[in-house]
Amino acid sequence: MKCPDDDLKAVLVAAYQVLGSKPNMHVPAEYIRKKLKDEDVKALFPKCLDQLVKKGYVQKHPTGGNMTYTLTECGNRIAQTLISEGDIKIDWKTRCEQNLS
Repeated sequence: MKCPDDDLKAVLVAAYQVLGSKPNMHVPAEYIRKKLKDEDVKALFPKCLDQLVKKGYVQKHPTGGNMTYTLTECGNRIAQTLISEGDIKIDWKTRCEQNLS
């Protein structure tokens, strides 16, 4: 089951709220999950996060036995656009870089 578009957007914005525009910061998935208010989105969170990683919006960063996550430069810019402009159309079938044009 794929993560719905609105849920992907919610997880991307939550990651931005935790990480901001700090390129070297990485956090455990639970920090991002805690920012989500909708219980349905929280239930799908692992699938949504994996999908964002596969498409280049979020990057995995292993540390001392735990997996942490950070926004890619592209994911950061898309999240900022979502916050400033509201709902934008994102083609989740393509890599992040292709959605910047």
